This record gives sequence, C-alpha cells and structure tokens, in this order.
Amino acid sequence: MAVEEVSDSTIAIPTGRIGGVRAGLIVLAGVAALNLGNYVFHVVSARRLGPSGYSDLATLLTLSSLISLPLGGVQMWVARHIAQARAADDLDAARWFARRVAIRLALIGVCATALGLALAWPLQKALGIHSFASVALTALTIFPAVVTPLVWGITQGLERFGTVALAYASGPVTRLAFVGVAFAAGAQVGGAMLATLASMIAALLLPLVSIKSLFAPPVDPRRRLVRRDAIRSLLPVMLGLLAVTALTSDDVVVAKLALSSHEAGIYGSASLVGRVILYLPAAVATVLLPRVAVRVAGRRDTHDLLARSMWVTVAFCTFGIAFYAVAGGLITRVAFGAKYSEAVGLLWLFAIAMSGFAILNLLLIYHLARGHNKMSWLLLVGAVSQTALFVALHRSGKQLVVVDIAVAAALIVAHEILLGGMLSRSLIPPRFRRAARQA
Repeated sequence: MAVEEVSDSTIAIPTGRIGGVRAGLIVLAGVAALNLGNYVFHVVSARRLGPSGYSDLATLLTLSSLISLPLGGVQMWVARHIAQARAADDLDAARWFARRVAIRLALIGVCATALGLALAWPLQKALGIHSFASVALTALTIFPAVVTPLVWGITQGLERFGTVALAYASGPVTRLAFVGVAFAAGAQVGGAMLATLASMIAALLLPLVSIKSLFAPPVDPRRRLVRRDAIRSLLPVMLGLLAVTALTSDDVVVAKLALSSHEAGIYGSASLVGRVILYLPAAVATVLLPRVAVRVAGRRDTHDLLARSMWVTVAFCTFGIAFYAVAGGLITRVAFGAKYSEAVGLLWLFAIAMSGFAILNLLLIYHLARGHNKMSWLLLVGAVSQTALFVALHRSGKQLVVVDIAVAAALIVAHEILLGGMLSRSLIPPRFRRAARQA
C-alpha cells in the first residue's frame, strides 16, 4: 500500500512483544480454547439436531466461513501494515491507517449484510434449509465478519498476543452460553446461528477495548490512501485466503448438495474433527506474520523463521494423523455418539488432507508477509481445479476427501517447482546445507 506523507515525525508505538516460544504458547492456548469451544458447540448441536438438522447447520456455518475466513486476508494485510509502522516507530501512520480502513470496512459491512438479507430466501430454497430465520441470522453475521479483521489485525501487528488469544477464546465461550439457553428454550438451527452471531460480536468488542487509542485522530491528518495501490496490495491477500477457505470448506457444501442428508451430516462431523489439524497450526502462523514483516522492513533474513514454524507444523500434523488412525473410533463415539459411527473411516483421510492444507496455509502467510504474491495465485488455481474434480467425483464422502488429499499434494509439489524447493530447503538445517555445498 502506498501512503503519501507530509511529515517525517515519528512516535514510538507501544507493543506487547515477547519471546517467540512464549508468544506461540499464548496464542496456542487461545486457538485451543477456540477449537475446543467450537468442538463442544458442534457436538452439542449434532446430538441435539441429529444428522439431518446438523447438515443444515454445517452448511450455514460453511457459508459463514466462506465469508469470514477469506476476510482473514484483511487481518493479515492490516497486521503487516501495522508491523511496518512499528518498525518505523510511526504511531501517526498507524492511527491514520486504522481510522481510514475502519470507515471503509463499516460501510462495506452494512451493504454486504443488506445484500445477504435480500438473498436469504433464494439461498434457503437452493440449499434446502428448513428454517428461513437461520439463513437470515447467517446473513447478519456478515457485518462482524467484515469489521473484526481490522481489530484483530491491529492487535496482531502490535504483537499483543495475549489480547489475540483472548479474542480467539471469547467467541466460543459466548456461543456455548447462548446455544445452551437457545436449545433449552426449544430453538433448533436458528438458535445455533443466533449463538454464532452473539459470539462474533463478543470477539469483535473485547479486543477493541485494548486498542481504542489507535483510532484517535492522527497528529498529521493530511496523509491519504492511494486507492489503486491499496487494492493492489490487498487483492492477493484476499484471494489467497479465499482460496484456502475454498480448498478446506467447499467439500462440505458439495456433500450437502450431492449426498443424502444423513450422509452429508456424517461427512460434516468427520470434517469438523479433521479440521482441528488445520486450525491449531494457526497459532504458529499468527506469530510468524508480524515477525516476518518486521524483518522484511529491516531487510533481514527470514528463512530461519519459516524453518522453525514449518517443523512445528509438520510435527503436529504427523502426530494428528497417527492419533486419528489409531483412535478414530473412540473419538467418534465420544464426540458424536453411535449415530455417527460411519465417520470413523473418514477421519484419518481428513487428517492427511488437512495436514497438507496446514502446510500450504503456513507457506501462504510466510510469502504474503514478505510481500510476495505467487502463492496466492497458485492456491487460487488449486481451488478452481478442486471444484472441477468435485464435479466429476462426488458419489461418496470418501471420494470427496480423496480429492482433497490429491489437490493438497499437487499444490505442495507445485510450490516446490515454482519457488525452487523453498520448503524442502527450509527443513534442512543450515549446517547440512553448507556441508552439501562444500561437498
């Protein structure tokens, strides 16, 4: 993003910078609370609604994620910009940026929510959702989904990882409280979506309190956003996150459309558990992005950050695959009950697929933090290819998840070809690389 400046005065930006391991553990605690809360929510909902009702809920939540998760691109874009302002100790630039982006996102959120409400009835009919109210509530989640990435991005860019963890954890706690009341009152899918809306509002407001000072008027109000350059810098980030969201979520929508309600519910439950492997390494990526951005601003090497982050991700994914392969039956019985026993055969396959996507997501965030966009376009091509394969292969849940595995593997190989084996080289310790060159 290009900014025209008329003042070179800088003011130090207060941050919450802590050591990498401690930061990772703090964010991991927040991510674990996020996933555990979401997991309990889905388990309670699946048991209450049954496979048919749960398939409606899983579809609506997937639609919501198709809106909110790509907007994580805005969070990354904001975090990168705030980290760069930190590197220059320029509080005025950070305040100016936060205020301008807040106004634009609020306007977009209002318009997008109105459009979502207008499309609620056609979507209900097209997807076979039983409750119109639940679709309308899904549309209302658009506004917090649009605005929250700014607040989270500022917090992440300042490296206030304790606040980031609190933001991650607050939503699921709020949702569980609301869904318990809703189900006790006799609500069904609509009650679950109302709880989801309340959780998103809580996750927006809580971290906002700690960073409200950054929305104060800047000392120099004459800066301005060059819109063309802003779009040019934001678009690859948005498209990359949209591609990751499509790669990891579209299969649930395809299952809803192509399989029976019972089979779609089974598939949705297996997908829920499988995606834990995708989400937990997000703690690593959350810490990685601002630290890579700061190093890039200071023209320092970043490959060691990628190497450490990738080793942690690979180790976690390997453990997850083994655990699901051994304990899949126990997980399914404890989580969802006997009605979902057919999901056992899908769990270890989902673990492999989501491990591949976790690696791809980390690579995307690393490249975007460096200001490089090739990974976004690669993942976008992968998402389109995956959709084409789903058109041909959708007779069973197993076919869908095998497509996921094949696409993830192909994209990792393509990354290595296009970027000169960057991933492979990052996993080799420097002393071995030096020895190999000397030999």
